[in-house]
Amino acid sequence: MCVLLCLGSSGIALAQGAPSFLITPSVSLSETVTTNAGLAGSGGQSDAVTRGSLGVNLRNRSGRSQASIDYSLSALAYARQSELNTTQQSLNASLDMEWWERRGFLRAGAAISQGAVSAFGAQPSASSLPTANSTEVRTLQIGPRWQGPLGGDLRFSAQADWTTTDAQSGSNGDSTSSTVQVQVSPNRPGPLGWSVQAIQLGGDFKAGSATGSTRVFGSLSRSFDDLDLQWSANAGYERGDIVSSTNQGSSTWGMGLAWTPSPRTAADLKFDRRLFGNSHSLSLQHRTPLTVWRITSSRALNQSGNTLAAGAAGGVYDLYFAQFASIEPDPIRRADLVNAFLAQNGLSAASPVDAGFLRSAATIDNRQEISAAWRGVRSTATLTYGRNLSRRANPDIVAADDLAASSTVRTTNWSLSLTHRLTPDLSAGASASLQSGDGAALGQSNRQRVFSTQIGGPLGPKSTWSLLLRRALFDNQLTPYGESTATASYTVRF
Repeated sequence: MCVLLCLGSSGIALAQGAPSFLITPSVSLSETVTTNAGLAGSGGQSDAVTRGSLGVNLRNRSGRSQASIDYSLSALAYARQSELNTTQQSLNASLDMEWWERRGFLRAGAAISQGAVSAFGAQPSASSLPTANSTEVRTLQIGPRWQGPLGGDLRFSAQADWTTTDAQSGSNGDSTSSTVQVQVSPNRPGPLGWSVQAIQLGGDFKAGSATGSTRVFGSLSRSFDDLDLQWSANAGYERGDIVSSTNQGSSTWGMGLAWTPSPRTAADLKFDRRLFGNSHSLSLQHRTPLTVWRITSSRALNQSGNTLAAGAAGGVYDLYFAQFASIEPDPIRRADLVNAFLAQNGLSAASPVDAGFLRSAATIDNRQEISAAWRGVRSTATLTYGRNLSRRANPDIVAADDLAASSTVRTTNWSLSLTHRLTPDLSAGASASLQSGDGAALGQSNRQRVFSTQIGGPLGPKSTWSLLLRRALFDNQLTPYGESTATASYTVRF
């Protein structure tokens, strides 16, 4: 947090000499009454849980750099089971700066959230309270980039991306992944563009092994302006130990199409033949003044310790951030606008996508996501669907995670939420979600259903309240359970 804020402040001072800094502290208190505090089976015990949270939101911005930090620390106290008392952290931080005009750039991010250890246990969305299958997952991402001329007719671009993931419970999921990319292209591209690239991939798992690959390829691209279409193709060679314990090599090739008929509609399709097999990415998005629709599909290599670090998308915040593009093009002002809209309508900015499971080896993820959002004068509706099929990139690797006993793991998530503003200061909402995890081995199957309704709103210019009723049902062969909760919350921002 300190590093991101200091870097953002330095960039602002260099860019303008007049920092634009905003800090918003907050205090929150909530009381939860639950019929099953430990999410156990028939022996579940009711309890009352008090949660106190201290939070801070920091924003720093200039024309050449911007940084934001949203952090909270919570303490949970159980009335009957004091041995369950614990603390939780939440962090969402980002930095985007131009440290050398038109030459040097830096993007960085940090996150702390609750993740699932296994896809076959209760997911973090099953309850607002900690579960035996949830753990604190910390992720840090750093990506510097440098570009400039290379002689009179060429230019270069060098970029490095480094991601580390650390899970609080043991070493499962702890990983470090890196990507180093160098590209050479014409300084003044003509009708037919070209480039030569070299990419080095690396992944190191604390409870598994290290893998990597090197890929060298050339690309061609052509724009058809009258059709709003761009075509691309590539061919090259890749070598590494991603799919076996020894280095293997394979030729690679791919093609891509990007179609942007209007600022509101975009379609992008890419296909590549890689060392680990076929890889693809498909993205379709369309927005209107009141709606946004998004479909994505991908098959890609994941060298991170969990699903979210690998780039799972589709959250409520992401949908409305895209939908508000026609209202506010500036990304920083739009972020403030979206956060205010979500708070006013009682919507959570947290991503509803499947939290997946912790991995200790590289995987091939085949993911599909569909999401849509609508906003009216006083109402909103949000629908999301996500599915992911994971398997080992190298089936011979031995690592203690869900894929140790199953060749594939499939996770699925449905979510629907509706909100309505009864008055300018009172909003009501309801949501329903269904999550499932399935493996190839016997007993690796579960279903999780959560239903909730909420009412709340501002009590003044700086405080809000809410009352949430929730019912969760979890079905599997070993420990099925049910839970009902009621949570009253009060938050003050200074």
